[in-house]
Amino acid sequence: MATSLGWRDHGQVLLSKRDAERHRIESIRGDGGRDEPVFQGATLSRRQHKERRVVDKELERNREEAADFMTELAEILDQRPEERLKWLHKALVLAGKKSLKVEVIYGIIMDKRFLAGAKEKVGTQMRAILLGNLHLFKPQQQRALQSESCHFSRFKEVAKHSSKRDSSPHKKRRKKREKSSSSSSSSSSCSSSSS
Repeated sequence: MATSLGWRDHGQVLLSKRDAERHRIESIRGDGGRDEPVFQGATLSRRQHKERRVVDKELERNREEAADFMTELAEILDQRPEERLKWLHKALVLAGKKSLKVEVIYGIIMDKRFLAGAKEKVGTQMRAILLGNLHLFKPQQQRALQSESCHFSRFKEVAKHSSKRDSSPHKKRRKKREKSSSSSSSSSSCSSSSS
């Protein structure tokens, strides 16, 4: 008497259900055996992979601007001091946007010839722009730019003297105005008290 395990074992005793399923699939495949696939499906549609273009237009424009930006020392030194001031401003803006390396700017501005021919006004503006954007530079570069040995430090004295000249007449005028207004207010208070 043949023992049945409860699934299609075709009258033979199998060790497991997995073996029975394997035997059934092999008999369906026919003579080809395992070389032919059981299911021969057809592809109805394919997924269209979209090209990711996450590049920001402004970022791309900044990169192009930085690529076109003049960083040759000889070309920069050939410019007038006023144009070098504009160059410095634009360079620091690009460095702030991380489109231009700060090391390039630092190498150019630390050249003694960068300030050649610069008048007090232009030199003071350059120094003010540099100190305003000092956070862009590395700590060692910051110390060098703030030191007394830096060639930008000569405009610190100019800035102090010019601010003293400008502020002293204003203070005198204010004092005169305060005296005249206080004397007129005191005379008006005296006239109001006598009435």
